[in-house]
Amino acid sequence: MSNRQRGRGGGQGGGNPCGGQQSRGGSHGRGGPSGHSGGGGQRGGSAGGNPWEGGDQGRRGNFRDQGGNRGGFGGGRPAAFNENVPEGIDHEQLVKSKLPLPKNDYQEVNLVGNFYKLDLGNETISHHHIGINKLFRKPEVKQTDEDMEKRQENFERFLKKNSKKIIETMFEQTASLNGLPFAFDGRSNLYTPSKLNIELVEVKNVKFDGGRPGDFIVTIKHVDSICLSHIASYFKKQTNEIPEQHMLVLDTIFRSYLTKEFDTNQRKFFNINEKGIVRNSIAQIVQGFINSARVTEFGIALNIHLKSACIISRNYTMLNELVFDLLRTQNLNDLNDHQIRQVNKMVRHLKIFTTHGKSVKNVYTIGEIISKTPKNLSFESKDGTKTTIFDYFKKTYGITLKNFPMVKSTGKERYLPMELCYLVDKQFLSHQKIDQNLQQELLRSSTHSPNVYFNYTGNFINKISKINQDGQSKFGIKSISAQPARFKGRVIKAPKMKGGRTFFSGAKYDSKWAVIVFCDNEKDVNINNLKSFVNQMRSKASQLGMNLHKNPEVVAAQKICNEKDLLNVFQRFKTTLNGLELVFCGIPTQPIRHMKPTLIYALTKYACDKTHGFICQCFRADRIDDTPRGYFDNFLLKVNGKLDGRNCDLPFESRRTMFVGVDVNHPGATETVRSSIAAAVGSYDDFFSKFSVSIRVQKNEGDEMVKQIDSMIIDLLNQYKAKNRQYPQNVIIFRDGVSEGQYNSVEKTEIKLIRDAMETVSGGKMKMNLTVLVVQKRHHTRFVLTDMDTSQRKPTFNVPSGTVVDNCIVDPQYKMFYLNSHFSPLGTSKPSKYIVMVDDLKLSTDHLYTVAFYACHGSVRTNKVISIPNAIRYADLCAYRSKQIMDSQCTPEKQAENLSEAEVKVMERKVIANLNALAQVNDKVRDRLYYC
Repeated sequence: MSNRQRGRGGGQGGGNPCGGQQSRGGSHGRGGPSGHSGGGGQRGGSAGGNPWEGGDQGRRGNFRDQGGNRGGFGGGRPAAFNENVPEGIDHEQLVKSKLPLPKNDYQEVNLVGNFYKLDLGNETISHHHIGINKLFRKPEVKQTDEDMEKRQENFERFLKKNSKKIIETMFEQTASLNGLPFAFDGRSNLYTPSKLNIELVEVKNVKFDGGRPGDFIVTIKHVDSICLSHIASYFKKQTNEIPEQHMLVLDTIFRSYLTKEFDTNQRKFFNINEKGIVRNSIAQIVQGFINSARVTEFGIALNIHLKSACIISRNYTMLNELVFDLLRTQNLNDLNDHQIRQVNKMVRHLKIFTTHGKSVKNVYTIGEIISKTPKNLSFESKDGTKTTIFDYFKKTYGITLKNFPMVKSTGKERYLPMELCYLVDKQFLSHQKIDQNLQQELLRSSTHSPNVYFNYTGNFINKISKINQDGQSKFGIKSISAQPARFKGRVIKAPKMKGGRTFFSGAKYDSKWAVIVFCDNEKDVNINNLKSFVNQMRSKASQLGMNLHKNPEVVAAQKICNEKDLLNVFQRFKTTLNGLELVFCGIPTQPIRHMKPTLIYALTKYACDKTHGFICQCFRADRIDDTPRGYFDNFLLKVNGKLDGRNCDLPFESRRTMFVGVDVNHPGATETVRSSIAAAVGSYDDFFSKFSVSIRVQKNEGDEMVKQIDSMIIDLLNQYKAKNRQYPQNVIIFRDGVSEGQYNSVEKTEIKLIRDAMETVSGGKMKMNLTVLVVQKRHHTRFVLTDMDTSQRKPTFNVPSGTVVDNCIVDPQYKMFYLNSHFSPLGTSKPSKYIVMVDDLKLSTDHLYTVAFYACHGSVRTNKVISIPNAIRYADLCAYRSKQIMDSQCTPEKQAENLSEAEVKVMERKVIANLNALAQVNDKVRDRLYYC
């Protein structure tokens, strides 16, 4: 352990708010007994009444009830905690939704949502364009065009981080601006309550944290006047829409004020000064929110949603302390490559600062930790002599450095001694830096029951409304309702499904099949347990109505050392087991040599789905020795679906109708393949249980538009005809992943391409009806019951399955509704948002609800209703599977084959040139739900 020893906490934190005496440098308190809030916590004694804090590993108590989970999860309730959700407030409907009211009788429920009404005035807000340039006191040295371009790029990066500081200083230094409210978006848009009668300002001696002060010239140009009265005109039905810039300016005003009161990370706001949940010595979890102004039927409302994030534990001050705990050792001499990689995964791009030799701190960004130490890293000094880092610091600063690895910064090449590097406070961790255990803790901390959720959103609203009230008022924001909006919801009756204890139509499989488990050593796999696992699976399949008639051709453990070994296994299957169609593959949970489980899985799917056309079902290898109860019930759902069985029967039939799901998978920051993958799946039977696929790879341009959707729809229509000998009369498309700013692009671009595709395949001889619904999963709307539902196994405020909201909080500018198709036993349930883009079928509102709700039933992955239509879920899985197949052919491991990074990029470009071919799958599995 490091010098920051764990402090022992006090007794039951629920009874004693102090928990215990603070231990010097302590990190965690000891958890309390079951049902208590946890004795101790951060620094060996925490506030039991702090809503975010508890002890470290106490026995499990009632989840969040008295902070008993894991030694006090939740740390006990805050003093003003309300057991119920807020009553909410009814608002007058000012504008009706474009979606007609339904005619059927539904069960109605009373709801509250996380929308808080804004009382806006009729003020006029001035919009100014801002330009910032460096002020040079001396004539500039002539530079080449290349140098000038690079310098401009560096300056733009600088402004991205520091422009807000420059503008803040401008308002402080300029007499005519001092005290005037302003909102700046950090780029080029400045908003003020009145027009600024100034065009050029010199801003001097702007001080930056960890950098030299600078002088700048700011140009100001008035570009527009934004009248909030236009918003009032819309709700008086004098105009048809609210200009987008009016909503943008409201968001900018709130963001500008909130930034001064909260710590920000990716447009989210956190109060880090309040102690967060500490699960280990590395990181702590902090709570915050994200907000936006929304158009509703009752006016403009502030939508606020809770968020959680991880930061580097604030107990650390020095970088070497963090490294000690990461490696669980204080001996940093001769670290091996694995340890260096382990450290770099966490510390790369963290901010550090040094103070040696100067009164001001110099801030740097960590590029990497290198294996070289101060004694074996040298540089050429100004007099031309070579000296080591160790000797330089000894001579210049009188500091004897330890033999720790050196820190290399980004940008200009600098090497810094680790023990002299301080960590900048309040540093957020990206998801790539968070290990699996911490991810689980983050998920747990962000899972709030409805009453907890609305208690905290109410607290944040109270804080927001008090921030610079005079400034908000001058911008036209007079007040924010303290109570959330209250409204009605409608509950659709669940369909009566056939099937459940047995499959509605079990697959009858009488071809060859095999079971293989990949391992590092055959002795690691108990072959008798494997055979028992297979027999249990066959027995359960028979009980469910699915028959695997023959014995498997192969039941074996297979040692692999590299990718070639793995691919050869399937090649041998192809050549020696003629007629083999189905393969069950056990994937290890630990790496084999350099191959991680994710790579083994991806290569397995590549070999089966693309190369040989085997139907493949993978399972975790450790399930052989430990098979949970009910495991095969879920496992065989997917197998039955892939073998053309039907798990259940949905009482919803519409002949000659194709359901389509469309999604785009974009690469993350650390992804190997940098292109986006668009996937579309289309049903080809009358029961919407069988789907074909079409896949395209496109350049990642930061939007959700599917560039080749016309050719994809043609593929699906032709596959439908191949199965049914005719084209569908109706096509219902569920389009995923479209943001609000792209609705017009979908309408003008994608829908036109889809209609062109229909015209192409039909040759103008038949008219196909098109209905397109955009389905949004990534939004921040939440609504819950005002009265607890006691009919559930555990009483809850969460809404029942099939709850629809088509009033009050919907945006009346669109035909839209929210549908909570699934039931959530944990946390606060999240609905999906549906926007009707086009409807040739002229579906009634009741029929629209039924189609959307029923489309969420019958997934081959579960017997339960899911949160989005199956077609979208399948498209999402299909796009992700294609990404895995491509990753398996363009992996970082290729660098181990003596390829430079540049050569790897060249290789990837060659692969990307043929990515559309690479992403396609074998015709034998194309319509067999291979991606499930």
